[in-house]
This record gives sequence, C-alpha cells and structure tokens, in this order.
Amino acid sequence: MWTEDDRRQLAEYCREHDRLMAEVRDEEERELIYKVTTQPAPTPAPEVIDDDVPDESLFDAVAEAFAMERERTRAEWEAAIANVKQEVAELRGKVSTLVDLLSGTGNVVNLPKGFLGRGRNVA
Repeated sequence: MWTEDDRRQLAEYCREHDRLMAEVRDEEERELIYKVTTQPAPTPAPEVIDDDVPDESLFDAVAEAFAMERERTRAEWEAAIANVKQEVAELRGKVSTLVDLLSGTGNVVNLPKGFLGRGRNVA
C-alpha cells in the first residue's frame, strides 16, 4: 500500500525526471545540424522507336528455347517419378506380405531343410 510520503516522493522523482528530459532535449536541439537536400528533376522517359521492336524470329527462338527447357525438365521429373513409383510398388508388395503373415491368411511355404546351402561349395 502506498503512503502519502511515498506518493510525494514519487511525484518529486517524476518532476526531476521531466526537468532532466527537458534539459537533454534542449541540448540536443542546439547540437543538431540540419541538412537540406534537393531532389533532381525527373528525366523524361525515352521515346519508343518502332525500329527497336524485335522481329518474329527472335520470338520464335525464345519460344523454342522455352519448349526445349520444359521438355528437358519434364524428362527429369518423369525419371524421378519412375524411381519413386518403383519404390512404392516394392513397399506395397512387402506390406502385403507382412499383412498376410501377421493375419494368418497368407500361404506360408516352408522350404526344405538345407535349401539355402544347395548350390554352394560347402567343404
């Protein structure tokens, strides 16, 4: 809870703060140097001359370049997508096999004993 003495002391601190801020503001205003600049007049836009318009062969060349780049990019994407599709197909097969094994509905083939050892030179 604030006492009357606390309020008086706070008011005194506020007055002192205001006085110091005013002093600093006055000193800063005396030290400021104002720089005046002028903007150059805008230059007029250049006139368009009909001779500067490129002929259709330039447009055709740019269109051909864009078409070639689009074709190259599409081929890169298709190659990347083919790899992903192959991986997805493999994972689907593995998941299907795991589901069959875990659910007990799949056909589990037991291999004959020593099946993995056949065809190897075992000494």
